[in-house]
Amino acid sequence: MHELSICQSILTIVQDVLARNETAGRVTVIRLKVGELSCLEPRTLTSCFEIVAENSPAQGAELKILRVPARWKCGECEKEFERKVPKGCPDCGCQRLEMAAGRELYVENLDVE
Repeated sequence: MHELSICQSILTIVQDVLARNETAGRVTVIRLKVGELSCLEPRTLTSCFEIVAENSPAQGAELKILRVPARWKCGECEKEFERKVPKGCPDCGCQRLEMAAGRELYVENLDVE
């Protein structure tokens, strides 16, 4: 379960942001961008974060997870399209595809009281 180590990293990021901004407030919301192909289960991520955040400024904070769809770019016609499992470019049929989005995982922003 790699969600636990990811949650520990999220908490470290939150604590670093609070320290840099000299904010001692309580974090109420943490917005994450999570790619569709990142292999993360949102419920597991939320449960793990609740455990990791105990006795920290992020205790009780809501994780708002924005899923980023998988997007591909054709190596031939350069068309970008969304599809979880591509079988080729929908325009030209080319099999040379490059992932343009879908594996993201980052803290987008925080709400602090």
